Amino acid sequence: MLKRKNKKILSAVLAAAVLCGSAAVFAGCQNGGSDTSGTQNNNTTESSNDTESKESSETVSDEENTESSNDTESKDYSETVSDKESTESSENEHTYVEYGTANIGDSGTCGENVTWELRENGELVISGSGDMYDYSEGSLNTGYNIKTVVIEKGVSSIGNNAFHGFADMTSITIPDSVTSIGENAFYNCQGLTSINIPDSVTSIGNMAFYSCNKMKEAHISDSLTEIGDFIFESCEELTSVNIPDGVTSIGSSAFSACKKLKNITIPDNVTTIGTGAFNFCDGLTSINIPDSVTSIGDIAFASCDGLTSITIPDSVTSIGKMAFSDCKGLISVTIPDSVTTIGDGTFKLCEKLKSITIPPSVTSFGSDVFDQCPLINIKCKSGSAAETYAKENNIKFAVE
Repeated sequence: MLKRKNKKILSAVLAAAVLCGSAAVFAGCQNGGSDTSGTQNNNTTESSNDTESKESSETVSDEENTESSNDTESKDYSETVSDKESTESSENEHTYVEYGTANIGDSGTCGENVTWELRENGELVISGSGDMYDYSEGSLNTGYNIKTVVIEKGVSSIGNNAFHGFADMTSITIPDSVTSIGENAFYNCQGLTSINIPDSVTSIGNMAFYSCNKMKEAHISDSLTEIGDFIFESCEELTSVNIPDGVTSIGSSAFSACKKLKNITIPDNVTTIGTGAFNFCDGLTSINIPDSVTSIGDIAFASCDGLTSITIPDSVTSIGKMAFSDCKGLISVTIPDSVTTIGDGTFKLCEKLKSITIPPSVTSFGSDVFDQCPLINIKCKSGSAAETYAKENNIKFAVE
């Protein structure tokens, strides 16, 4: 799914441990220690005096080894901190941010020239200039008590995982100085009900709003040229979203499981609809695919129970496997002359599908194309591959 950057977690933990005693704002700091237990010889033939002498000798040896080990650990720690600083400097990646345990009035840094401050009523204010840091998934201290986030003008990017899991956040203000939103930036922000992305934003990372399951509206920047993978997946309450005219591709699972999405306009510049882009969108009753689209990915519209009809334009040359499978309300479909192959299970489990028009251009059929479609009637040309397919699979057909 999503590519993750490698993190030097050990170095981050060791470095953060130094701060535990003073600030208590880095949740996740852990006390560390080394195991320097000595090894005992269990030879029962030795005398008790020899045993005591040996144990005494081993204790002294162990103490010396422990001191040596501590020296080594100190050196390792120094090298680790150095590695951490080098890594952060070169990759702009940070393991900890202090929001999670902050109190009113606390502040800190979240970018080279970007700071944060927690104000009254759970308002987190991000200010400064330039980019926010990127953070690693799983190590971010999420802001459970933060209600609103205000990013002030001057900040130019929202980093990876910047607000990952802010469960209590209900609103976010993004200024027109921001040009990019990182991966997982608002992942699982379950209290967020709407988002307004200014036109200054030219890129949004994968899974940026994944599982924001109370979000109802999303206004997307008109400057975007692609909708990335999983961006709005599992936003179950999402009913309205605009896809800007400049967008040329809709990524894998971009709107998957947006169950209340009732209608969506795909602009004329879109050429590809990715794998699972709209699957499980139960609220969709119709979809207009523009004649700019050349490929429809696997399971792109699978399990869209409310979809009753669909017209595929002549520009489409490729329809993926199970692209319209399990669309229980689908009644009629027209396949364009540009399509040559209908893939495996494309209309499988479309229980109400009665009519499909298949042109002579289609010469190849995958397996189980119309499996469990009891009402299906194929409209085709005499002598076409579709007619032969219908006869071989005992499917009703009508020659035009």
